[in-house]
Amino acid sequence: MLRAIHAKTGKPVEIGDEITDFRGDKAILVSVDRVRTLGRSGLITYKLPDGKSGRCVYDKVYDIIVIETGENASTLNAEPNEPRQINSLKERGL
Repeated sequence: MLRAIHAKTGKPVEIGDEITDFRGDKAILVSVDRVRTLGRSGLITYKLPDGKSGRCVYDKVYDIIVIETGENASTLNAEPNEPRQINSLKERGL
């Protein structure tokens, strides 16, 4: 299962939550599409608040880290919401 985590706060970002890009523009998270791995960015899909369709972008655009959780996840906990866990992800380039 893929999960979106806010890179600065470490809190989970759920489908339907409002997200803000690096320019301060608001959007709504529609889906989490690809996990971030070493050398490959994660992907998310968003839509604009005015109802216009969005598109698929890199997770970094919205300060999000896409991770995989569950039995198939590598060594990540299901809820990496502690700052030390987020720092561990950043140190590993995820």
